Amino acid sequence: MAESYDLVVIGSGWFGLGASKAYIEAHPDEKVAILEANDSIGGTWSANRLYPGLKSNNMIGTYEFPDFTMSKDIYGVEENDHIPGKVLHKYLTDYARNHGILERTQFSSTVGQVEQTSDDGWKLTVTSP
Repeated sequence: MAESYDLVVIGSGWFGLGASKAYIEAHPDEKVAILEANDSIGGTWSANRLYPGLKSNNMIGTYEFPDFTMSKDIYGVEENDHIPGKVLHKYLTDYARNHGILERTQFSSTVGQVEQTSDDGWKLTVTSP
């Protein structure tokens, strides 16, 4: 039997996390699923995409959600430093955990097809191991 959700977000990168947080905040009692093809939060910054020395082009203070500061005390990045990939992955995972997104995320879930249904809903074909 197919699962039914009020909202499905495809991907848990920056925009997927932002959209999920905004919807959950506005509709806390609705059923939300985030489908993520990787095995961790972060999109470009997910754990399996990181490599030694990877950093963003952005410096601390310029690449964060306005309601979730990337503080030096927690993330260890100094002012005027570029943000390491591992730090961005941790930050995005912390953001997802803090805003109730992590527990709604289905990892290793690839969306193969999206079809509109006759009742103005959507049917997603999802592959997961």
